[in-house]
Amino acid sequence: MLLVTRIDPSRGVNLARGSVVTTSGGAPVTSNLRYLTDGNPWNAGYAGVATQYQDSPWLMLDLGSERTVSRVLVYSCVQCEHPLIVPLILELSRDGRSFEEVERQVQRFDLWEPVIPPRPARFVRFRLLGRGYLRFREIEVY
Repeated sequence: MLLVTRIDPSRGVNLARGSVVTTSGGAPVTSNLRYLTDGNPWNAGYAGVATQYQDSPWLMLDLGSERTVSRVLVYSCVQCEHPLIVPLILELSRDGRSFEEVERQVQRFDLWEPVIPPRPARFVRFRLLGRGYLRFREIEVY
């Protein structure tokens, strides 16, 4: 299995870096939410950051202002005790209330790189369809 360990600086400005992260279940089970957007997929430790175990958990990034989003990179934790469960939905919103699904992942992954048509968004949300955890090491938005 290939494990991605470095973020490619040639991709441009990571809009997620330092963004506010919230989850559907309050405090994460493991680590600190700030590690998800610090630019280092290993700062959260090998376990990554996990939401509470619940129905349709979600994790949301607030980019601080409306930006043009065209690419998202998600580093998961496939070798963890509780790996990421799929299907996983990527949604974007301008106001944090009305979300549009832009991509769906149905297979477990170490690095997911959905490329989407450029669109304005302030909020980036990941939502699991079903019961389980969301567990990530890092999230980047371009």
